[in-house]
Amino acid sequence: MELFSDPSLPFHTLLLRLLLSIFLGLCIGIEREMHRQPAGMRTHILICIGSTIVTIASMYLPLATEGVALKSDAARIAAQIMSGIGFLGAGAIVKFGATVRGITTAATIWVTAAIGIIIGLGLFWFAVVATVFVLIVLVGFESFEQRLFTTEFFKTIELIYDPSALALQEVRSMLKESKIRVRTIDLHLGGDVPARAIFHIRISEDIPPDTLLTRIASLPSVRSVRLVQEYR
Repeated sequence: MELFSDPSLPFHTLLLRLLLSIFLGLCIGIEREMHRQPAGMRTHILICIGSTIVTIASMYLPLATEGVALKSDAARIAAQIMSGIGFLGAGAIVKFGATVRGITTAATIWVTAAIGIIIGLGLFWFAVVATVFVLIVLVGFESFEQRLFTTEFFKTIELIYDPSALALQEVRSMLKESKIRVRTIDLHLGGDVPARAIFHIRISEDIPPDTLLTRIASLPSVRSVRLVQEYR
């Protein structure tokens, strides 16, 4: 059998599917990159390309195994993409204490694989519309979510501390006592002290940030604490 002998899938069509998977994976990856997630542009592009390639391969498999004692099931191969991509998505989820981060990124990894499958099947406009909807959820719904908490600010506190002398649970308890909700915690531990922890919090406009920073700085093992970012 000659390469690309199937007239329904000429080479330029296969190339178009790969280019579209690169573009749509890039669109979703840029949004995740802007949120400084570990699974960014390259990861989402590769996921979308890989799903497209496997889907196309599953369509060619019955032709390639024609006359061979091999039972091929194209639908089963495509279905395994969605279950297999779950392992990759699980690597994007980080649990720290009661805080879980990365669930949205894991969901974008899963939906990017789904978009790659429909590209491989030739549903180009469906893939484009699905990507637009994904970006609307990621970008538009984030603003909507923030508007639901109009009396709160979203702030980031950076804490430099000695990990051998301070448990972050103390800081978390202090924030809880002040009725401050911790969204996520980024923990950066190196070989040497000090360590760095970044608290993403929601804080009421009635709570003075300076008072909070002074309380945290009073802990003996804290080297420095500062307000890094503030947004609505």
